[in-house]
Amino acid sequence: MQKAHRLAAERGVSIETCCADLSEFTIQPNQWQGIISIFAHVPPEVRVPLHRAVVAGLVTGGAFVLEAYTPQQLQYKTGGPPVPELMMSLPDLQTELTGLEWAIARETTRLIQEGVLHKGMSSVVQLLGFRH
Repeated sequence: MQKAHRLAAERGVSIETCCADLSEFTIQPNQWQGIISIFAHVPPEVRVPLHRAVVAGLVTGGAFVLEAYTPQQLQYKTGGPPVPELMMSLPDLQTELTGLEWAIARETTRLIQEGVLHKGMSSVVQLLGFRH
């Protein structure tokens, strides 16, 4: 979070961050201009209500950005959770995030190089959606 604040300051923008247990964090409705989820792999019993709260938490026109591993990632063995239950598919996410209009909604394979545990070709889902 320190790095995020440093980069924001260098670019002249303000951001709000918090560190929380996602199974307990309350997203207040209609409060956020943007919410970002990058490789936040949590069990479905946490993820589904969390994603519904994300949609409600965005203001009209607010953006949600997500990138996560898909279950196909298990064949690559280049990072991510060791079980498919913690991974995400495009159809499931589109259902969980009903209420967003999609600018980007795709599953793809891409090269990830983020340290020794996340390196190589990877199967991911990428989303950019706006609350309408």
